[in-house]
Amino acid sequence: MKERSNEEGRTDAWLHQDLTSDQYVTVRRDGSLHIERVRLQDAGEYTCLAENVVGASNRTTLLHVYVIPTMQHGPQVFGTVEGAAIALPCRASGVPTPEITWAKVRTRNPAGQQLDLGGPVFSLDPDGSLRIASPSGRETGEFVCTATNVAGFSIRKVQLTVYVRPRPGGGPDGGPDGGLDGAAEPYRVSVSEGREVTLPCEVHSFPPPTITWAKERQLISPFSPRITLRKDSVAAAARRSWDAAETFRSGPPGGGGGGSDERIITEQLHNQLPSGSMRILETRVQDAGLYVCVASNIAGNLSQSVYLSVQGTGLASGPTCVIRPVVLNRSRLRTHMCH
Repeated sequence: MKERSNEEGRTDAWLHQDLTSDQYVTVRRDGSLHIERVRLQDAGEYTCLAENVVGASNRTTLLHVYVIPTMQHGPQVFGTVEGAAIALPCRASGVPTPEITWAKVRTRNPAGQQLDLGGPVFSLDPDGSLRIASPSGRETGEFVCTATNVAGFSIRKVQLTVYVRPRPGGGPDGGPDGGLDGAAEPYRVSVSEGREVTLPCEVHSFPPPTITWAKERQLISPFSPRITLRKDSVAAAARRSWDAAETFRSGPPGGGGGGSDERIITEQLHNQLPSGSMRILETRVQDAGLYVCVASNIAGNLSQSVYLSVQGTGLASGPTCVIRPVVLNRSRLRTHMCH
């Protein structure tokens, strides 16, 4: 109880179950009760009792104490694979219990576009978390959770990345429909010997996939070099082909005074394009066969088959010799014989 007597002989008293005498609770001269630092436990009924020699009167007042929403701290960056459900947490406390809403930040609307939490894509868990039942990849971005009550509001931002498995995509190097469809039947490509050809492997995913190519189950590696010299028996012209990058260095090793004469020649038969397709710069009959492109990322993988047919020119082939890279001094001469 807190009371005060005035000069007219009237006594004003305030009654409350948790009311104690301290420096933060005072009864003013007009009889009103002043609470300087309101706490949650100060909520409840307060009864003012006024009495003098004539009689007494009382009045009860109900005090509500509201608390601004506060967010529970935790991770703010999340990732999931497409199709795998995820819940973005937003646990808030306040009095009264705050209402939770979610929005997704858009390029044209930095404040966020309100989400429909009753639809098939998004739903709200009892604890305020945003549940995405089956992410497709379009959900990647920044989400804003807002907790609101009569005392105010609080926000929390979280970032979501949805990893999308590789899937076929169109492009200039693809098939009739702009790409491969990942079907069991291989896509067929035909080319004349000696011509350039592109084997399509247009794939889209997030993050971008790692692309590998294999021919007849043998991995095509940029670190397995081969250079072959062929002398055409009719045209007597040298033809060079290669399966991967090969570097030849001519001149004295170690720089010994001949650095200015040093030359580096790099040649490559198989060029993998930025799209994932593979270009063969100069085809041979031996290049014909089944090629398999495999695209992989954290979300999964996709394999696509391409069967290459190479139409021969009908010209007889001359002798073939394989030359390995060597380092020659200018004062030495090495001859490679072809049989």
